[in-house]
This record gives sequence, structure tokens and C-alpha cells, in this order.
Amino acid sequence: MLETYSAVLENDHLHWTNEAPELQSQGHPVTVLVTILDEVSVNDLAGKKEKLLQVMTRIAKRSGLAAITDPIAWQQEIRADRELPGRD
Repeated sequence: MLETYSAVLENDHLHWTNEAPELQSQGHPVTVLVTILDEVSVNDLAGKKEKLLQVMTRIAKRSGLAAITDPIAWQQEIRADRELPGRD
């Protein structure tokens, strides 16, 4: 299983942001994969949070889940099997 560790690349050195991983091959080269993450500005995050809040507020106003009085019956109705073509 692949493990993921967070680090910052500065020039040609990795600086671990959390605890450095214990590597099995101390003193030997280790193959790593590095993914460059886009920097997200604080303004972008604030805008996304506001949009998410608006969407969640619209969903809450619809009260869609409150209209389901019998969840088991609703689920059975939603998952009702349809007739397959060519099979009577």
C-alpha cells in the first residue's frame, strides 16, 4: 500500500510538514512521487465557503427529507426494479 506524507520542496530538499516517515532503506536512495499542489488563496476559500453555505441553505429550505415519512418504503420505491427489455 502506498503511503502519503506531506512535505515542502525547497530547492532540492524536502522539508516534512509533519513527522518524517521512517524509511526502510536508511542511507540508500528511495524512490518517491511528488505532487505539486496549487496554492489556494484565502479569498478563494472564502468564496467557496460562501457558495457552499448558500447551496446548503437552499437544500435545507426544501425540507426534502422531512417529507419522507417512511424511509424504508421510500427506499423500496426508489430502488424498485424495472422490467428488463426482452424479459417478460
